[in-house]
Amino acid sequence: MNRFAASQWDDDAGQIILTSKPKDNAAIRRCSESLAVDKDPSNSSEQKYLLRVPAALTSTGNKMTARNGDHAIQSGYWTRLGAIHNGDGVNFAIFSAHAERIELCLFDKSGKHEIDRIILPEFTNEVWHGYVPGLKPGTLYGYRVHGPYDPENGHRFNPNKLLIDPYAREVVGDVMWSKVHFGYDVDSQEMDLTFSDSDSASVTPKCRVVDPDDYDWRNDRSPLVP
Repeated sequence: MNRFAASQWDDDAGQIILTSKPKDNAAIRRCSESLAVDKDPSNSSEQKYLLRVPAALTSTGNKMTARNGDHAIQSGYWTRLGAIHNGDGVNFAIFSAHAERIELCLFDKSGKHEIDRIILPEFTNEVWHGYVPGLKPGTLYGYRVHGPYDPENGHRFNPNKLLIDPYAREVVGDVMWSKVHFGYDVDSQEMDLTFSDSDSASVTPKCRVVDPDDYDWRNDRSPLVP
């Protein structure tokens, strides 16, 4: 479940009133680096807190919508992993227990130019998720994942490296092996204890959003399982 529950959204003030102070401040940072939690001065007699939200966040009905670039994003759902098109937009969901932020990167039709980068706004049951209204099948995408870089303890998060969605239904392009694929400096004597700031997007295949109802199954049939 979500790490915190909002009881009221104040659109004019750009804040959410929480019923209790979140126990895990890291969960707040996972949504946005700009979020902060303070006691609500107007409710000093009650244990309420304000989750202050940057101007890039606005409410749309009962959904909070973030606009990081050219595309808006809503909270979406976590129960189906991958990129799921529902006719009106695409829901993105990806598992990561230790990530601190995940960015959805959208590319042009050639896959060579990143055209938008959107923070997935929700973290539920260790799944990061968000819904982008208006996005259509054929969209090319990948992920950049922020988190601890601590190789000695098994953490190698590096947002300079574009990652393929492990739940993608289609991948386009070829892997062009290069030093920039590595999260560390392969020429360094310290090898994998170093950190690489080289961007790998230009040599990494892209994921493609597909419409499963549009697929031509031809004569294939489901197994006759009772």
